[in-house]
Amino acid sequence: MVDHLILAASGLSSDAKSDANLQSLAAISGLVKTKGIEHVTQLTLDTPFVLSKSNSAGREKVREIYLDNQDVFESGFPIYTLWQPIQPSPENRLESIRAHVLVVRGDSDNPAYTEMTNNIGKRLPQSKTVVIAGGTHFLNLEKPAEFNQLVLDFLKRP
Repeated sequence: MVDHLILAASGLSSDAKSDANLQSLAAISGLVKTKGIEHVTQLTLDTPFVLSKSNSAGREKVREIYLDNQDVFESGFPIYTLWQPIQPSPENRLESIRAHVLVVRGDSDNPAYTEMTNNIGKRLPQSKTVVIAGGTHFLNLEKPAEFNQLVLDFLKRP
């Protein structure tokens, strides 16, 4: 049913439901409730692997997204806390995916995402992993021209 699949700075559903991720989301939600969305937005933008400091357009876009989703932050990220991962778990089924897969990440992303992305790429039988130089976690905002060209070229492949 799927011919081409693009995974950008991705993890698996089990990564999203990990204790570490859920604890981080709870902490972020608590910070928004006590210090406000602007504070959390600034903390996020000050994290080096998110977006480069020189990327004012990307930083403004993230700011808009966070402000538009303040209710999600305040409510404790229910999409993660209530959502249940698919079964059987994806890490046990990666080798069965037959679609052409582009796995893409930035070379300046968080080391945890680098590890997750590399693990996914190694286990998918028809995948190609591409690392974009100077790319951060918000890869499409950090390097939009490179990211978009990579996606278009990949989708044109038979």
